[in-house]
Amino acid sequence: MKGLIRLVVMVVAMTSVSLTACTYYGEPYYHDHEPVHYYEYYYYPSVGVYFHVYSGYYYYRRGSAWVRVKVLPSHIHLHKYDRRIIRSKDYRPYLKYDQHRKQYPAKRYKKDERYDNRERDRNAKRYSDYQRKYSTRDEYQRERRRDDQRQQEYRRQYEQHERSQKKSDQRHREETRQDQRERGKQYEKRDRSEKQQKQQKQQKQQKQEQRERSDKQDKKKGWSLGVENDREQRYR
Repeated sequence: MKGLIRLVVMVVAMTSVSLTACTYYGEPYYHDHEPVHYYEYYYYPSVGVYFHVYSGYYYYRRGSAWVRVKVLPSHIHLHKYDRRIIRSKDYRPYLKYDQHRKQYPAKRYKKDERYDNRERDRNAKRYSDYQRKYSTRDEYQRERRRDDQRQQEYRRQYEQHERSQKKSDQRHREETRQDQRERGKQYEKRDRSEKQQKQQKQQKQQKQEQRERSDKQDKKKGWSLGVENDREQRYR
């Protein structure tokens, strides 16, 4: 009875390993019996790097962008004790980078080229073993071709979306600049109008004051003439 249970456990374990090994980069695809819902990655918290065994690609940050490469830059050092296995339903594990950073706090490891080279060689060997194991089997070739096609189609859609987004952003920036220019013109026009009104008001006020001064002078002259006439009449 114990032997039968052990045999069942071994069969289940072998089945799970085979399903994991069939995982390939790209959008999820389904096998004949059970769906593959996740992608398996190695995550190195101390350097913020992901490695996908079944495609051989590394993902790391360069500035504010994520970069996918086959060979990591030499300034990045991997350590076997820093390796964590994560499973993602999205083929872009870095979308949950903040979550992974909290879940797996980074530890400090001494930079050693020996450990780095061993870890890189180990990852390359895992990838080559996967290639040798499944590259000769037609069913996996078909799956990979279909997956490649899906991946290319997704990339095409993604690039198209990026181009559309850039055009939309550019159009939005141009519209914003146009609105700012229009508002600037309106402000300038309003300022000119206010200045003109102010100048007209000042001119009107100056004319009024000038008229009042002229009237006062005329009245004063009229009064002086009247006084002189009275004097002349008295002397006569």
